[in-house]
Amino acid sequence: NQDKLMHRLGDILVQYGIQHDTGLLPHEWHYHISPRGKADIVQHNRDGQPIYVSLSYSYPYIVCVVDKEPVGIDIEKISQRLDWRTLVTCFSTNEAHQICSLNDFYQIWTQKESFTKLIGEGLIKGLDIYDMTQSHFYQSREVKFKQFIFDQFMLQVCFLGQAPWGYKKVSVFQLLSS
Repeated sequence: NQDKLMHRLGDILVQYGIQHDTGLLPHEWHYHISPRGKADIVQHNRDGQPIYVSLSYSYPYIVCVVDKEPVGIDIEKISQRLDWRTLVTCFSTNEAHQICSLNDFYQIWTQKESFTKLIGEGLIKGLDIYDMTQSHFYQSREVKFKQFIFDQFMLQVCFLGQAPWGYKKVSVFQLLSS
């Protein structure tokens, strides 16, 4: 099953990301699932800082971000067949007025998904709860967004600190051989 394979590869990607960014091996940390369903890394890295991860899937891509502060990530395939005009009614009034194109739709959608992952809620409260045209804060700090577009996919990272990173493509073969 494709979904099971993607999720298994996602777990391996998280292990790869944590090992690459912190040096921790998989046996040196474990997941804790919060009451809201967000997976947090319980074990801490060597200098005592917590580890935060976020994961997103859009076939054939799996994306992961690892940071020392809360972080969220989303990836979506930009589908030219999507009738975004019918979905605008699900968004806040400000967002609906800002969405004038397919790219606008995906920008707001991926911001919304990555933000709700950062705060650990997902989209359970509804699409119109968080207005992405306004500034948002988490733990008294303003969140920021970094967007990447490649191969007809939009990737959005929501974060609190600095954004010194770009993205790194890792093949399945690289993942499995690391």
